[in-house]
Amino acid sequence: MDPETAACGPASDQSWLCTTVFRISHNETAAEVADALALPLRILLIVLLAWLTIHVLRRMVSRAANRLRDQPRSSAFRDRTTDPGVLSDVARRRHRQRVDTLAAVLRNVVSVVVWLVAVLLIISALGVDLGPLLASAGVATVIIGFGAQQVVRDYLAGLFMLLEDQ
Repeated sequence: MDPETAACGPASDQSWLCTTVFRISHNETAAEVADALALPLRILLIVLLAWLTIHVLRRMVSRAANRLRDQPRSSAFRDRTTDPGVLSDVARRRHRQRVDTLAAVLRNVVSVVVWLVAVLLIISALGVDLGPLLASAGVATVIIGFGAQQVVRDYLAGLFMLLEDQ
């Protein structure tokens, strides 16, 4: 039997870390330790990349919100007053509040989506087949969607009310 196969297992199950350590050190014990650490390191890498992605995307949302906050006449947040001089301070304050609210919602949505993808990647790294899991999640989503239809409708209506300042 090949020493690499003895240390890292069959070619289909060999981790990159195990084979690299074995090829560099030619030490079976070091390769086995590297093989044992491969999965925790992969999970740690997924978590770190998810955290970094969230940090970058949340910063991008905050910068976009700051630009919108400084542009009181942007097309999505026009003042709805007839006389622009009468309620300019109130309109500006409401504009900032709308931008801050939408930015907070978008930052939270970004965080939830990225962490959801990270959890799915971790589950996949643990060897769980995601096909049946996603299929059953799809069915559950349809069932919950019918039950929570009014809640989703109210949530979207609230977002549009913020956007249109109604």
